[in-house]
Amino acid sequence: MRTALLLLALVTTAPLAAQFEGTIAMTASDKGTEPVAIQYYVQKGRVAIVMVAPPSAGPMAGSEMRMLMDPDQQKMTILMPLSGQMAAMMGGAKGIKMVTDLKDLPNGDEVAPNGSVKELGTKQRIAGRECTDYEVKSDSGTVTMCLTEGLGNFLLATGGMASSANVPAWARNLEGKFPLKVVDANGNALLTVISITPGTVPAALFAVPADYQDVGGMMGGMGGGRRGNN
Repeated sequence: MRTALLLLALVTTAPLAAQFEGTIAMTASDKGTEPVAIQYYVQKGRVAIVMVAPPSAGPMAGSEMRMLMDPDQQKMTILMPLSGQMAAMMGGAKGIKMVTDLKDLPNGDEVAPNGSVKELGTKQRIAGRECTDYEVKSDSGTVTMCLTEGLGNFLLATGGMASSANVPAWARNLEGKFPLKVVDANGNALLTVISITPGTVPAALFAVPADYQDVGGMMGGMGGGRRGNN
């Protein structure tokens, strides 16, 4: 899903003041594959993304992955509990974690220098909210996004941009817009928001277990950024 994630990342810039707190349920897919359910939690500008690894993830299939995005701390943390054979392979660790400094992600104009954003003049109503259709083109492909406002910026692992410098100049006018649906050029739904529920998000979702093993050095980090400690 790397192409889709890159395009989705283009709508993310410096964090806005928190406009929404609650839970956004969505599904994500890649080129027509079976959709993966995602719970996207927003609290005071921070984002916690929870999903279950699909069958294609091999030995990690069925494991819950949690991704924490903290714009204030400029960090992204990926957490995954371990059990059975996977835990044994990691010396009995309860889980693994990897922390990335968002400020060190590549410059957007270097990663995706060519592209365009075009408002299509049509609107939809998805999950109870009105959104406006845009066509977004880049070297990676073309997608149609239905974007809404008032939910803050869209943050997703491998696509959580740290500042406007990490976003191509041609995409910066999408700041503050959140995708409720993303469809590729072949009509495949890459992302669809199912429900939006305002309300308090448990602080425990943002906690990093002390007994998780840091595998940042082993994995080489995300997006070329420096790894941090959490």
